[in-house]
Amino acid sequence: MSRAAALLALALAGRAAAAGIDVPPRGTLTLPSGPTTGPLRLHGGARIRAAPGAVLSAPDGKVVVASEGEENEIVGLSVRARGEQSGIQLRGGSLALREVRVAAERGSAILVSEGRLSARGIAIDGGDYGVLAYRGEVDLEGGSIERVRRAGVALVRTTGRIARMRLVGPFGDAALSALASPKLSLERNEIAAAGSIGIKILSSTATLAHDRVAGAKADARGLEGDGLYLFQSEVSSSGDRIEGSGGNGVVVLGGRAAIRDCVIERSGDAAAWVDERGRLSLTRCAVRGAALGLHVEPGSEGTAPGTTFRELREVPPEPRTGRNQSPPAPVER
Repeated sequence: MSRAAALLALALAGRAAAAGIDVPPRGTLTLPSGPTTGPLRLHGGARIRAAPGAVLSAPDGKVVVASEGEENEIVGLSVRARGEQSGIQLRGGSLALREVRVAAERGSAILVSEGRLSARGIAIDGGDYGVLAYRGEVDLEGGSIERVRRAGVALVRTTGRIARMRLVGPFGDAALSALASPKLSLERNEIAAAGSIGIKILSSTATLAHDRVAGAKADARGLEGDGLYLFQSEVSSSGDRIEGSGGNGVVVLGGRAAIRDCVIERSGDAAAWVDERGRLSLTRCAVRGAALGLHVEPGSEGTAPGTTFRELREVPPEPRTGRNQSPPAPVER
């Protein structure tokens, strides 16, 4: 019997549950159907395979899966995190997740710190954050994040690629957020019932393509509710669709944004709002149903070549400077 298999047998017998299960470098471990008690620790080149119905949990106060070292991989496992600890924690090195499900009570379902995460087909349910990453690299494709309180994905000084993900809110902060991200790519993601803000990009460089954001709602004080919120960032966007925003469809505060071939529908305030010396080009977009079309504050720039504006409730769509006759409710910036 291999060392990994022996450790697993002890854990399943209940004699190693307190210490957890260590998978040695380049070791392979197969978890059987049904519940297993961890925590589980991966040490570089480890491979975890799960039989159908395999569920891994850990005692309260313990991270369920801790990964360190390069080229760890988990396939087909369900992880259940209790309390405020993470379901999966990556500190340095790299981890690949394939068809992994994480259910969390609080804290982060997946926490990345200075590591590289690649995930395909993940499903996250619950927690304060779905994926929370600091100074790392995150590549997510083809999964779902639901019933998360704060943010579905939150990246801090992290390079990110997020594609074909479905995020269902409401989210208290934003469905997707990035702070000081040197390179962020969003493509064909679907955000439903966004809550506070759909996509929030702060002091970052980002490319967006064919994403759909719906259902950003202002709170009881009339704050937030923006579909796409850009602060001091360099952003290009093509083919995105933003609909049903209680605040503004797009907010540009400083920085530059080039948005083309988009659809912005049913915005409670402006389809696009530019302030704090921001620059926005809104090219060949279709705007329908908003209090205002394109609003540009003094010192900022905004153009809308080839963009159509329909069903505006208060003012004509031409780019203007100065304050609106009927400005939207104040928004925390």
